[in-house]
Amino acid sequence: MSQRQSSGRSLLEKSEIYQSLAEVLTDFSQKQKPFDLTAIAEQTYLRQGSIEELFKQWGVDNPSEFLQNLSLKSISATIKETNLQLRQKQEISSAQLRHRYQPLVLLAVMSLSELEGEITTLAISYGIHPTPFGHCLIATTVQGICNLYFLDPQENHLPETYLNQFWGDEAEIIRDQERTQLLCNRIFNPQANGTLPIELYLKGTPFEIEVWQALLKIPFAGIASYQGLATSINRPTAARAIGNAIANNPVAYLIPCHRVVRKTAKIGGYRWGTIRKSLILGWEAWEMHQLEQN
Repeated sequence: MSQRQSSGRSLLEKSEIYQSLAEVLTDFSQKQKPFDLTAIAEQTYLRQGSIEELFKQWGVDNPSEFLQNLSLKSISATIKETNLQLRQKQEISSAQLRHRYQPLVLLAVMSLSELEGEITTLAISYGIHPTPFGHCLIATTVQGICNLYFLDPQENHLPETYLNQFWGDEAEIIRDQERTQLLCNRIFNPQANGTLPIELYLKGTPFEIEVWQALLKIPFAGIASYQGLATSINRPTAARAIGNAIANNPVAYLIPCHRVVRKTAKIGGYRWGTIRKSLILGWEAWEMHQLEQN
């Protein structure tokens, strides 16, 4: 969130504001129209001023500019620039940008012996926490974060269901809200929590791990196409398989699968909802613009 607008708000307040904003945009997006304040107000029967106020409470003091970043024209331009960066194997241009808005992420892979259960049962601690993009489940081992899932209020499944389905009998699952709160603060308020890297500890096929590593190379506020990502790892004909690997990403936000869209610049699907994907992309573009102006 913009420090000018939301530095005094807690993560719970930001999450509640996000949820209200997401509900408004969900109602509008069902009309399949481009995001525009006037059109949103007309189609949802809300005053434009009320919608603008929601954005401002969330930390965006120019909602019109924010929504322009989600236009097909703007996304197309960002795709072109990001795909070029990935093809040229360019690193993130500024470590300061990376550390200010997203923590440095280190990905470790579980060994074959761990996956086959030849060592002590994996202990996983988890907690449920508010974030600027709604509530999420964070799960971690002593080696690093193993799951991050966004949750929606209307879901009937218990959060533990996700972990039980993913890990089965391979893990001992324990709720430890205090432990995961520290991680939540580091992820969603990195400016106040230093620049130490966040470690991930994941299981996946070799191809999935390759794709997730490639996602970590997409810079903050960058947007790649599926084809562009495929080309960047020398698998130009594997765009569909890459889409499947992205859909299996077990760590939302930190592994930025939200930064991959269709080559037509349409947002496309997202495991945790297209409105959430749109708002994360819009927020990243907004924050980058604020930094460039300062």
